[in-house]
Amino acid sequence: MENIRWLIIVFSVGFLAFIVFIIKWAIQYSRKQKEVFANVSMALGALYDKDDWKTQPKMTGIINEREYEVTLHVVSTGQSSVTYLDLKTPTDSSLGHLTVKKASGAGRFFKKIGLNKPLDSGDPYFNKKVMVKGEPEQDILAVLNGGYFKEPAVQLTTRGYSITINKKKENRLVASKVYNFKKDMSEPTIRTDLQSLISLVKAIENKV
Repeated sequence: MENIRWLIIVFSVGFLAFIVFIIKWAIQYSRKQKEVFANVSMALGALYDKDDWKTQPKMTGIINEREYEVTLHVVSTGQSSVTYLDLKTPTDSSLGHLTVKKASGAGRFFKKIGLNKPLDSGDPYFNKKVMVKGEPEQDILAVLNGGYFKEPAVQLTTRGYSITINKKKENRLVASKVYNFKKDMSEPTIRTDLQSLISLVKAIENKV
């Protein structure tokens, strides 16, 4: 019995030490993210909202004469959570709804059996890379037939972004992806992604 009691004590102490380690690691990781987010904001010449970190850290600025916003948000399922990186820019597009995603094997399969009907850009290479849906369809087709939509759309979807316009919620073009701290949070990466987003929204508004 004495041995069992000591085993329980050792296990309890070890478990508490593990919990303390996890808490310390989480605090250090959060501080590191804050510091990097702030440094990227400074490099971009953006405003950094450090007071909003717990709910939705935010940087705002202007690239190519367009306003943008970069935020992180966490979606929790109860047992796990996923952090998303969101890039946003205002738009006065006539589109009521737009969804642009990376084309997948499952999506192509459902298209073949008639359960998924993305718009046809007339470009087999683009159709293989990107799925576009939305309304009014004629307006979106006009954008697809232009020369400036496809390249930034491929760039963003290759990076893992899903791009949306939903006029019922807000007048903004939003590119959202699962956040990877090491791969996403650097000035060159964020700047390139934002430039692609701005190019995309200009193509959508001008239908070119």
